[in-house]
Amino acid sequence: MGNGDDFDPGPAQGDPMTTMMLASTRCAARREGWRRASVIVARRRRSVATTASGPRTREGVKALSRLAMTSYWRLGQSQRDGGGFFDAETRAEGLDFAVPLGFEPLIGDGASLRAKTMESFAAGGGLRTRAWFDGDGERRTTRAGVFATTFSESEWVIVVFRGTTPSPLRGLIRESQINGRAGQAEFIGGAGRVHAGYAEAYEMLRKDIEDAVRREMDEAPSSSGKSKRLVVTGHSLGGALSTICAGRLAAEYGKEGVTVDAVTFGQPRVGDKEFVRHLDEDLPNLNYARVVHGGDLFARVPTSGYWLPTSNEGRFAVEYAHAGSMLWTDANDENGSSATTHLYRAKGEQDPAKFMRDARMLNPVTVANHHSGYARFFDEDETIYDAWPESGLL
Repeated sequence: MGNGDDFDPGPAQGDPMTTMMLASTRCAARREGWRRASVIVARRRRSVATTASGPRTREGVKALSRLAMTSYWRLGQSQRDGGGFFDAETRAEGLDFAVPLGFEPLIGDGASLRAKTMESFAAGGGLRTRAWFDGDGERRTTRAGVFATTFSESEWVIVVFRGTTPSPLRGLIRESQINGRAGQAEFIGGAGRVHAGYAEAYEMLRKDIEDAVRREMDEAPSSSGKSKRLVVTGHSLGGALSTICAGRLAAEYGKEGVTVDAVTFGQPRVGDKEFVRHLDEDLPNLNYARVVHGGDLFARVPTSGYWLPTSNEGRFAVEYAHAGSMLWTDANDENGSSATTHLYRAKGEQDPAKFMRDARMLNPVTVANHHSGYARFFDEDETIYDAWPESGLL
C-alpha cells in the first residue's frame, strides 16, 4: 500500500456569500481540470498503440467484461430446438432471464447485455459453447464454462467463471461459505498459499474445466491457420477462481508455447506474496491483468492478518496480495483534481497511494454500483481507454 493523504471532506460551511464564492472557485477549478484532462486524453490517444491485438487490448477487455457479467445469467441454457445461449438464431424471448432476489438488475438488462456480448464477438463467428457446469447439487461451487471464438489474430479458448450472486435461490449460501473461508491452503501445481474457499471451489470444477480445455486445445486449428490461445475471465468470486485456473493452465501449457491471458473484474485477493511471485515471475506465458472500478471494496479484500489455525493448515497468519497489472478506472485522484482519472499500474508496481484509502469504500450504495457495473463502464466513459499503456496491452 502506498502512503496517501488523509481523506479531506472539504471546507466547513460558512455564510451564504462565502459559500457562493467557494462554489464559483470550485467550478472554475473543475473547468480547468476538465480542460487539462482533455489535453492529456488527446496526447494519450496519439501515443497508445493501435495495432495491438488480443484479450488485453481495449476491445478485448471490453468484450471480456461483457462476457464476465453476462455469466450471471444461465449461459448453459438452450431452447427446445437445441439453440445455445449465444447462438445467433436463438431468440432472446426464448431464454430465461429471470433474476429472483438477485442483483442482476444493477448489472443491466440480461437480454441487452447478451446482445452486446454477441456483438463483441460477432466478427469471429460468435461465441460457441463448448461446456457449461452449473455447480449445483452436491458440488458446492459456482458456475463456469468453456467457449470458443476467433478474435483478431488467433482462436480463443475462453474459460469464464461466474461471481457471487446475492440470491438465496441461486447459490448465495453456498457461495458465502466459499468467500468466508479466508484461511489458506497450498496452491496445487504451483507455489505459495491461496484462499482456502477459492481453492476448494476450484477443485470441485477443476477436472471438468481442465478436461474441456484440453479437448479444445487438442483439436486441430481451423482452416484459418490461426494459432490458439487460452483466455480466462471472471468477475468478483469468478475473478478469484480465474486466477487459480490461469496459474494452472499457464503451468501446463507453458512448454507448448501457448499464451494464457487472464483478465478479471472486481476480483478479490487470492493468495500470498509467494503465490503472487509465482504468477508474475515463474510463468512467462501468463499475461494477467485486473480491472478495478472506483471504490469497489471487494477488489481490496481479504486483507492480511490472522485466522483460526484449524482452518489455516495449523497456522495463525494469513497474507494476501494482488498479482499482475491493474487498471483502476474512476480512480481517487491523488492530485485532488475534480476531473475523472484512470490509472494504470504495470506488473510489480505499487498500488496508487490512495487505492486502499478510498472513502467511497465506506458507502454501501457506491460499492454496490461500482462492483456491479463493469459491463457498462466502458460504454459510459470512453476516456477509460486512454489509460491503456503505450503498448496497447494491459
